[in-house]
Amino acid sequence: DAKDNNIKSPTSPELANVITFSLDSGPEEMKIMDNGDMLWRPSAEDRGYHDIKYTLGDGLNSVSEAFKLFVNILPTAAVESGLDVAIGDTLRYSIAGIDSNPGDVISYKLSGPLPFGKLDSETGTLICTPRQQHLGAQEVRISLADQHNSGNTYLAVPVFVYKPPVLLTDPEPHAFANIGYIYKFSAVDMNG
Repeated sequence: DAKDNNIKSPTSPELANVITFSLDSGPEEMKIMDNGDMLWRPSAEDRGYHDIKYTLGDGLNSVSEAFKLFVNILPTAAVESGLDVAIGDTLRYSIAGIDSNPGDVISYKLSGPLPFGKLDSETGTLICTPRQQHLGAQEVRISLADQHNSGNTYLAVPVFVYKPPVLLTDPEPHAFANIGYIYKFSAVDMNG
């Protein structure tokens, strides 16, 4: 915010004082509006640091300032949609985060409860060991961030927890020559 306590214009006392803004250097598409708002929509190609220089004045005096503006690209990751694990087994799944900013370090964090596992915040490895109460479709919510603290990328990792089918009867272990062998399987799955 720019403030000038002068009510009257320093060059024309009959006019109100007006502060003007100008962009001296910066990205080509960047603009400074008459009200002092600096506007720009950077793209992925604009990642990195940009030198910005601007001037504000009241017709009598002007002040120039400069700063560096960093354009961060948030980390991303692709996750598989067909992850599944049986009750009592352990699912280990590594989320491969990608950050387009050279040298950035990605951190991983649960952004919701995970009652049947844990997430390694440095490697992005998800370890799940579900129990009976976790049967069915689950969604593990994870956020990825880099060291710039300018936002997070949120992912939903679908995990299907199942109970393998159970054989209810044991097959007859003996068969006889010249006599047909018939065994009818009886089994039940997690849905009954």
